[in-house]
Amino acid sequence: MTSKLIDLNILAIFLVEDNPGHPHVDRAVSSGLAGEYRLLMPDQLPLRARWILTNRWGIGRSEADRALEDFLQHRRVRYLGASRTTMQRAFELSKTLRHNVYDTFYLALAMDHGATTILTTDRDFRTLCRKVNLEYENPVPDEVLRRFEAFPNTR
Repeated sequence: MTSKLIDLNILAIFLVEDNPGHPHVDRAVSSGLAGEYRLLMPDQLPLRARWILTNRWGIGRSEADRALEDFLQHRRVRYLGASRTTMQRAFELSKTLRHNVYDTFYLALAMDHGATTILTTDRDFRTLCRKVNLEYENPVPDEVLRRFEAFPNTR
């Protein structure tokens, strides 16, 4: 079965229905929640998503918490922790690929847990995934991605 690791962007957009990318991300994530693929996520992601929702996008804490608590009810999400080896691999990839360690952490985690795909809206991952033999999936069309920059300012 295919395994897809989602990033922070995907989770945050999935949780916010008025985000321009939500309809596209919703389809991609919902298929994983339905069991069409194994949905993998770094275990700290809900906490980081809460920060994005409340501090960057101006969503109230109770609303953000309610959205996250609803998401946490899904049983098909597999939460992944990082080992020392994962962290070491992330730093090694950062040096080798000359890219920030925050992104290479996702690559290392995916590789260590047998993911086949990184599901993200971050276009930088297209090249990164190719370099480490992972598939890149961005469900949001380019014309919608261009509207993302304005999204945090619309609240």
